[in-house]
Amino acid sequence: MLPFTFTVMLAAAAAAAAAAAAAATIKRAGCSGFAGTCGRAYAHNGTSGRPDADMTVYATYCFDEAGERNYNPMVRIDDCLSNTFGQLTSGTGFANSCHDFGIDPIGTPNFFHATCADGSGHEKQTQIDLNDVLCNLDGKLSCSQ
Repeated sequence: MLPFTFTVMLAAAAAAAAAAAAAATIKRAGCSGFAGTCGRAYAHNGTSGRPDADMTVYATYCFDEAGERNYNPMVRIDDCLSNTFGQLTSGTGFANSCHDFGIDPIGTPNFFHATCADGSGHEKQTQIDLNDVLCNLDGKLSCSQ
């Protein structure tokens, strides 16, 4: 009888884990954009020689679900952006083939720019609207993918 009980417990644990994963997926699927609930994005430029700092994008603040401001929420941007033939896109690992990246502090708000390899031996200057790849999850910046 012990193996049957153990099997039922394992099945229940697996079902609970699957339900939690599905809930996280649903929450992530509903996560799009941040500009309406967060302040302007900012970052260190990709030439500071400090990869840890260069990889972080901040917002001045984001509202959580209770309406409270969370100041300076951040996200590691390499987890949110990819380089697709010289274009910044949603994904991961863009920094492996891009350089001189950052946000122009006086330019168009929330646009991230970089110089990226295009796969044919050339480089392209590219930019992406961070509102397309980041979102506000209860007061925290997150990748929307």
